[in-house]
Parts: sequence; structure tokens; C-alpha cells
Amino acid sequence: MTRVCLVILDETPHPALLLECGERLCRIRTSAGDELRVGTARLPFVDDAAVDEAAFPDLAAAIVQQAQGLDLRELWALLVDEYDEIGRAEACELLTGKRRGPERVAFELRLQGDSVFFDARADVLKPRKRKAVEQEIVRRDRLAAQERELEEAIAWTLARLESPDPAAEPPDFLGQVRAAALTEDDATIGKEVRRFLDRIGYGSGSRWSTPRRAAFELFRALGLFTLDEDLNLVRYGIQRGFPEWMVQLAHDLRFPTPDQRPGGEALEAYTVDDVTTRDYDDALALEPDGEGWRLHVLIADPTSVLDPDNPLWKEARRRGSTVYHPEGKAPMLPAGLSEGLLSLVAGQVRPALDFVLHLQADGAPRGVTIERTSVCVQQNLTYDEVDRLLATSDPSPLGRLVRRLHDLAGQLQAQRLARGALILRRPEVSARVLRDGTIEISRIDTGSPARELVAEMMIACGGQAAEWLSERGLAAVYRKQARVVDPSSTVPSGIVEGIVPWYRAVRLIRKAELSLHPEPHEGLGLAKYVQVTSPLRRFQDLQLHEQIRASLATGRPRFSDDEMLRSFAEIEELHARNQRIQNEARRYWTLKHLQSSTPDEVRGTVVWRDRQGLKVYLDDYGLEGLLRPRAELDVGAEVTLRVDACDPREGTLRLVE
Repeated sequence: MTRVCLVILDETPHPALLLECGERLCRIRTSAGDELRVGTARLPFVDDAAVDEAAFPDLAAAIVQQAQGLDLRELWALLVDEYDEIGRAEACELLTGKRRGPERVAFELRLQGDSVFFDARADVLKPRKRKAVEQEIVRRDRLAAQERELEEAIAWTLARLESPDPAAEPPDFLGQVRAAALTEDDATIGKEVRRFLDRIGYGSGSRWSTPRRAAFELFRALGLFTLDEDLNLVRYGIQRGFPEWMVQLAHDLRFPTPDQRPGGEALEAYTVDDVTTRDYDDALALEPDGEGWRLHVLIADPTSVLDPDNPLWKEARRRGSTVYHPEGKAPMLPAGLSEGLLSLVAGQVRPALDFVLHLQADGAPRGVTIERTSVCVQQNLTYDEVDRLLATSDPSPLGRLVRRLHDLAGQLQAQRLARGALILRRPEVSARVLRDGTIEISRIDTGSPARELVAEMMIACGGQAAEWLSERGLAAVYRKQARVVDPSSTVPSGIVEGIVPWYRAVRLIRKAELSLHPEPHEGLGLAKYVQVTSPLRRFQDLQLHEQIRASLATGRPRFSDDEMLRSFAEIEELHARNQRIQNEARRYWTLKHLQSSTPDEVRGTVVWRDRQGLKVYLDDYGLEGLLRPRAELDVGAEVTLRVDACDPREGTLRLVE
């Protein structure tokens, strides 16, 4: 007797004819006429009614059609409140009117695809509880919707890759692919995105080494990212511009009529910055004071027009600091303020906080006063211009002033070194993308006389501002630093020059920390220290300016200890993030320059050894690269190498001898 059965083929149940069955193996015939031998475990159901073999193909089609039309929800609703369990044949009769035959096969076929309504046992069905069924239906509906969304995204993407259409609106699923491109950890990329990438040819078998790189390259192919898209800027929502209403708000601000500086004399003040700087936030002036000096560190005063309730203040807090990017900076404040109304532009009267450092003839500090004032800078000087004035012993009044400032800076530095300060010097390399797309790479001598002059004045200002704040008991966040990782570590003191000593030292020095209480900053050689000299670029400096302004105006602080520490801790994370973004962008564009210029050889210095190989610092590019040498090389060895592989997107650089 030939009977109908269900057989599992490719994990899917199908009607089949059971021709012969042994203890372990059965011979079946499919509806397509193929005879197969299968294990008995693959036959979940065998009907006991005989059928006509010749009519089976049509019967099989009818069974499948009937199974698709069976409503198990209707059966479940009938049974759930009345039965804990019911025989399978009885259940089939309730739903189809028959206990055996094609109807029973269709019923069993339908049950094979069900995990929602019934818990199927050998001979019985147990209706699932209402809550479990509701949850499973929601889950299945969600999965079905996700599958439809995936298929729609695949179809849209393949069509766009075949025929680009910039105006086409991407489907919602592409948002998950975008998130995959932006992630910094491939482990966070879900299996649906990986399936999607596989289906469109960008998956594990493609040329891209990681799913996030594949997602980026896909978005680039679709025109949704550019070749040089900075994913950090996208990831963190960092914008170079501001909403139009903020730009207008900045444009409409006006500061009150500037106060006259006590004494009524016009200061001869100068800024010293990079040639590209437009946000001038500090200037220097010097006056004799008996046998000593009054050193004026004049800092731009955003609090003259902004307060914590102003939307621009809140936006500055959200940004944390200015991001100096090779393609153009993302300022903390709109350019109308940071490069206009508040910038210490030569020839323009600007509000300022005047940190007056009273110095003895040898440069030793003997006190500080802080005044809200106005200043009209004489000239915006560049570092190169100041270096030339110092190198040529220029006899002009400006030349004499610059030399006197440089002498004072030397005295201040000597005092810090005597207290154990550590000054790390190494050349830096900047990258800038010009309007025509050219990448400009410049070496910066961080130890040039002009740069050291400005650095010493800003450090002295931070130290004296910390004294002023602590004497008055004002809530402030100080920076403290213990120099070494542990007492047994040997850290050089004084001035450390050269790239290898620099690498060795930075691995030993502890990171500066924040504190509500003034404690020594051993790296700077100061008893206490705060940062106050860049309120146009760093929000922490701006907040301290507001604290100082409030104290000068009312005798009371604007912020409590808790408010200051909470804000500084949050902004410290933003500032560190922004610094990382700057460093990674500089590396990207420097690698891109190196990749496009294809030099025959590059010069470098071995600076570190780890399990991967040797870290080599390329002097002309300010880049670290990886070298696996053929022979042993010592740290400090100067080498001439070739570029083996350079990938700006991944930030990798491999070198060979």
C-alpha cells in the first residue's frame, strides 16, 4: 500500500509518497518524481490512507495549497481556554472535518511551520498561553518587517550602484549601514547589516578587510560619503558652521562701551600667533614697575557679551573646544565672535581681562592683579616675525620690547626648571588642505624663541591666576600633575630634546588631573595652575573667565565647587575627544600626502619596539610607521626606508628596508 508522508528536505517539509520503509531507511518519491532514500528521522508524519500513485503530483499540490489556507489561530482560539492538550487527529478533525487522508497531511504540514500557537508533542497538541502567543506574534511580525526592509534596501542599493541617482532617498535600513561605517568596533555590527553587505557583494568575501570599511566604501560608491569624509566629524556631529540664527545672534551682539584702564594710558600690546590665526585671544604688554616689571597678559573677554544663559554659551559648552582640522577648523564660537567682535584684532578696541603679573627684576613673581579692561592691539605678529626680530637684534622699539619679553620668558623658564619642571621638545608637523585640494605639510619648531616666549607667558599667567583664585577661595578647577608613574621610574628633568627621549619620557609621565584644590603641577614646576588664556577656543577657560568676572563685579562666584567640577569633567572628555580628532585628521591627510607623493625613500628614527615590530618616526612627516627589520636595529637608530603600504583611511603605514 502506497501512503502519503511528509519528508524534510533542505530543512523544509514536503509531501511525498512512501514507497518502502525499513527500520532506519525509507524509500520515497517526491512530487517531482525523484526517488530518494532518507532516514526515518526525516519523516515527521506518515498517513495511513492509501493513495493512487499516478494522481500523487496533483494531490501533493492540493495538499500544499490546503495547508497554506489552514488557520491555526482559529483552532488555537477555540482550544486555548478549554483544553490543556488535544490529540492531533482530533484537532485536525475540528479544523478540517477529517482525521486522516490528504486533509490530515495538510494539517501536519501546516503544523510543521508553526511555533506560535501550539507546542506539538508526539500524538498531542498543547495550546500555548495567550501571553506567549501575543509575544511571539509581535516578534514574528517584527522579523517579517525587518526582512521586508532588508529586501527593499538590497533592491534600492543594487539599483543605485547600477544607475546612480543622487536625488534618490535612501531607505531606512541604510541608516544601520551608516552606523556600521561610523562604528569604531566591528563587534557592534549586527548580523542583518552583515547579511546585507554579503548580498550586495561588499561582505566577507569582498576586498574590504572589515565590515565597517565595507560599509564606508559602499556609502562612498552611493555618493553618500566622499572619498575624504572625516568619519569622526560625522560620528560626533561636529560642524564647522553654525545654524543661521546663531550666526545672526552673534552678529547682533554688541559689548558695552569699554571701560578705561586704570591710569588711562594706552598699552602697547601685541599678539603673537601662527600666520593662519584669526582668533586672537591673548596679547602681551610690558611696563616698568620700579626695579621690576608689570607684565600684562591680556586675554579676550567673551563674558563681556556672553553669559551662561546665552544660546551661544550653551553651544560653546556642547562643542567643548575648537577643533583645528586640516580642511578648516570647527570653532567653539561663531567666527563673527571668535575672529571678529571678540578677537584682539590690531587697531580695534576690544574688551579684555588684564592679568597683570608683577615681576621682580629677575622675573620672580611678586603678585598678580586682574582687571576688566579694554585694549587696542598695536600689531598682530607671527612667530616667524618675532623670531626674525630676535635673530637680528632689531633696534626699533618693537625689537627692544620683544627682546625684553624674551629675556623675561627665559627667567621664568629658568625658575620653573629650578623647581623640577620638565620641558619636552620635538618638532611637530602640521597638515593643511588648501582650496585647490593641495595638501600642505609644514614642520613646526616648537622650541623656537618666539614660541617659547609665548608659552612661558601663558604658563606664568595660569600659575598666577591660580594664586589669585585660591587666595579668594573661589571655586575653580586646578590642574595637578605628578611626574612619574611610580616612585621607581626614572624621568629626566629639565629640557628633553630629541625624538627618542621624548617618546621615552611621555610613556612615564602621568597625565594631568583635575582638582578642586590647588596642588602642584610638577611637570610645569608650579605650585598651582589653571588654564585661562584661551577663552575663544576652550570652554573651560571661558567658564573660569565667568567665575573671575562675577567675583570682580559682585564679590561672589558664579559657579559652585560641584558645578565647576562636573562641568570641567564633562568638557575634559570633549576636549580629549577633539584632540584625538585633530590628531587622526592630521595623520589621515599626512598619509594621503605621502601616498600621493610616492617618495623613493623616507628618513626616520627607530623610537620604540613592541611585539609587532619597530615603531619608526618619519622626521619629515611627523608620522609613526611599522617596520619589521631584516636585522636587529636599536632604538635610536636612524634609517632610510621605503613605503611598503600606506592606507590613510585605516591610518596604517608599513615600511620596509
